[in-house]
Amino acid sequence: MRKISAAILIGVLATACGDDSPTAPSQGSRLVVRLSASSLQAGQALFVTFGRVRAQRSSGGFVDVPFAGGAAQFTCDLKKLQASDGEIAVGALPPSQYTEVRLQVQSATLYLDNSTSEPACGASLRAPAGRTAPMTVTPSEVALASQFRVEETGDTTMRIGLNTEQSVRLNGGSYTFAPTLAVLSVS
Repeated sequence: MRKISAAILIGVLATACGDDSPTAPSQGSRLVVRLSASSLQAGQALFVTFGRVRAQRSSGGFVDVPFAGGAAQFTCDLKKLQASDGEIAVGALPPSQYTEVRLQVQSATLYLDNSTSEPACGASLRAPAGRTAPMTVTPSEVALASQFRVEETGDTTMRIGLNTEQSVRLNGGSYTFAPTLAVLSVS
């Protein structure tokens, strides 16, 4: 039996698993997910933390879309997203046809007394002082059906709108957050 050098074996494996693989993302093909929110009368800040964003290929299987800056989780103050969009996920995806995007919501907290000077979205936002109303999140994952294609080069941008008034509910003395989301556009 012939011995194969480690360098040759690594070279063969790298070629077989490299950028020519049908599942490897192209350097120039990205999905950008942007979020906006409608107005909410209650509270001064509404922090929603996302734990995962995934896109489903039409051929089956999900592909994770990284959070902006490569963060492990991403938080947005929905009160600040009433005036402009916030970028929550951006990353290279394999060129393909996709059928939906799923967002996992980890937590939601309504800050009753004070707003924040933090940006609208980020990997870590400093909470404002004052009373809080932690929310029960249900469901924790929301699927947004929308056919779109990620091409070999360029960005595909999906704008998602969150209806805040419908998502935040006061039940007795506690709040729940039931995300009501819709795809506004894909370009």
